[in-house]
Amino acid sequence: DGEHFIPSQVGLPDLQAQLGPANEDDHAWHELGPESFEPTTEPITVAITARTLLSRFRRAHAHGWELAVAMRRNGIGIL
Repeated sequence: DGEHFIPSQVGLPDLQAQLGPANEDDHAWHELGPESFEPTTEPITVAITARTLLSRFRRAHAHGWELAVAMRRNGIGIL
């Protein structure tokens, strides 16, 4: 549907590690929609340009998201 992605496949950190131990409801997808963006004055935490990030999203979308790889890396689910 175009709203879900796997952060580590575009150069962003996966958030599962911040959420605590995995359970059967966990998955590798993150959601990104129009309401996900807002200005901030917080310091930069990932050194990546918008152009590079967009290019990586396009490449991952075109080649397919590596769901099984992301789930194994984050210790969630069995595919």
